[in-house]
Amino acid sequence: MPAPPDLLDKLTQQYGQLLTFEEVATALRYPTIQAARKAQNRGQFPIRLVRVGAQRGLFASVQSLADYLWDLQQGTR
Repeated sequence: MPAPPDLLDKLTQQYGQLLTFEEVATALRYPTIQAARKAQNRGQFPIRLVRVGAQRGLFASVQSLADYLWDLQQGTR
């Protein structure tokens, strides 16, 4: 279910349209970046991550984070 516009707007103001892996891990309250990386390596990271051009690292859209957080709040995840 898509997140409501107010949640999406709040996250966009805070992070912009694209979040780094570290920003997503922090937003999801992983205890450490290493714990988030371990979850990602095991295929258990809840947000889809992508590579963007020649930039180093993985990124996620603010929309995917907002949708995930909204689903959690609604009890659908």
